[in-house]
Amino acid sequence: MNHFDLVLNLLPGIPACPFGRMSDTVYDAGVGLHDVRSYEDPEAIPFFSKDVRSERPIEEHFGSDLFRGHFEPVDLLHGPVPMSEEEFLARLTAYDRMDGEYHYQYSSDAVSVRLFYRMRMMNLFRKDGMAWAEFIDDYMPSGSAVPHAVERTVTEITKEEFEKYCEVLEKGGSDSPTADENAEKAGFEKIFENAAENNVVYEFAVKDAFLHAFYCGNTGVARFVLDEVSCALSDIDDGSTPDGSKAEFWQYALPYSRNRMGFTMDCGMCYLVKLDDGSLFMIDGGEYEQCSEKTTNTLWKLMHDITGTPEGGVIRIAGWFGTHAHDDHMDMFSHLLKLHHDEIRLERMLFNYPDASVYEWSAQGYLMVNRVRKYFPDVKMRKLHIGDRFMLGGVRFTVLQTHEDDTGAHGDENIGGFNDTSTVMKIEMGSGSVLILGDVDHESERLLLEKYTEKTLHADVVQAAHHMINKLCYLYDAVKADYAVVPQTDRCRTNHDRANYEQAARTIPHGNFYFAQNGSDGFRLTDGKMKPFTHRKPENSVYDGSAL
Repeated sequence: MNHFDLVLNLLPGIPACPFGRMSDTVYDAGVGLHDVRSYEDPEAIPFFSKDVRSERPIEEHFGSDLFRGHFEPVDLLHGPVPMSEEEFLARLTAYDRMDGEYHYQYSSDAVSVRLFYRMRMMNLFRKDGMAWAEFIDDYMPSGSAVPHAVERTVTEITKEEFEKYCEVLEKGGSDSPTADENAEKAGFEKIFENAAENNVVYEFAVKDAFLHAFYCGNTGVARFVLDEVSCALSDIDDGSTPDGSKAEFWQYALPYSRNRMGFTMDCGMCYLVKLDDGSLFMIDGGEYEQCSEKTTNTLWKLMHDITGTPEGGVIRIAGWFGTHAHDDHMDMFSHLLKLHHDEIRLERMLFNYPDASVYEWSAQGYLMVNRVRKYFPDVKMRKLHIGDRFMLGGVRFTVLQTHEDDTGAHGDENIGGFNDTSTVMKIEMGSGSVLILGDVDHESERLLLEKYTEKTLHADVVQAAHHMINKLCYLYDAVKADYAVVPQTDRCRTNHDRANYEQAARTIPHGNFYFAQNGSDGFRLTDGKMKPFTHRKPENSVYDGSAL
């Protein structure tokens, strides 16, 4: 982040706002697709070769009776090395307890382990009495840091003052007694504007970047993001005319069960939108325990079927949208790219992940990001911001919220738990609509209801937030959906999540909940609304140990 005078400037190269109260600090909003760190990786991961006694007593880590003894120097990268299964698992357990640096995940045969070390991923193996390690080739941090998007909040500002300041930005000059010579450099081109209820958004071209300006009239808060890493909305929008008559929305049937790390998972979600032009818009993807080759290839078959692409043909993915950076919302997409990247044309990546300094987000995200950059170097990337609206294949997409929307007068406050970093998107197919909530929780619910009423939030189909694990006391009442798609098993009607289900069922009929465990369901525009039109039985399998 460039240093600048917090009094004389709003953001680097942007004149101070003379109205309201500029926040005390600037929020590092991250870098989206390029959010990778530069780490000095050792030649070999010191797994099984680190004598912890040289750093602190072994008893402090594991207790005198847990491990009994010390680690002999063994470099598994230069293996294979003789090792019993008991010793292999004991050392995994020991290292897993060292300062949170090591994490292991068993595959179904209990001899393959995934290890995360300094944001680098490797697989460990043991077979026939021998143990060894391998790096995943396309999982490498990309090296040097790149410019970040930075955000500053202005509180206690009226809509009229916000509009006046934006006019200054567009036309040049300044009424601010504190603005320096940067004010004379204003005169930025307005390239986008949007309004929803009591909210206004503008986007200005600023040299090789753009300034995103959003104002919420209900709270008297303006947010400004200087984004140097994204494509402009004009590069994302394909210029198509709103229609949606041929569009379809699909919930894909992932396998769900109770959480057993390395075996099964009770979360994960994967959605597809077939656009009017026959291309696809994809949303998220399941956890790696849901990504057996059979499950992934059944998704691939569904993609062929709904687009009419013949076997061996190239499937055009107009955009992939990631709600947030949890593994269970990206791993299936990563696996799909590994298996079929040469039969895919990926055009856009759309998401807004927070900076790793704020949230140490999922290590698998780095694998996905670098795989995309490897196979699709020309992909267009948009770090989505609140109020973004664009067309793809006759379908309209509108961003209602991101993690950037919870900073206040201080400026470095960040949205609640990691699930609340979910980007919320409304998808409109003509007069029909779908609301994607990701894993939003109470803080996001509050922020959404601060900004919008039923007029904006209403959708024919709503995705149940956080796999029906979160209880949203007010949001479903405002959405008033006819149908709910639930990325979960239907056991949430009766198990510990029953109260969450019943809350949503206050406005959604019980018979209109579609659970992903039960199969893949398609919705299309019928009588002016999105309604289910087909169902496919699930064709998935338990995790088969295949690497992402």
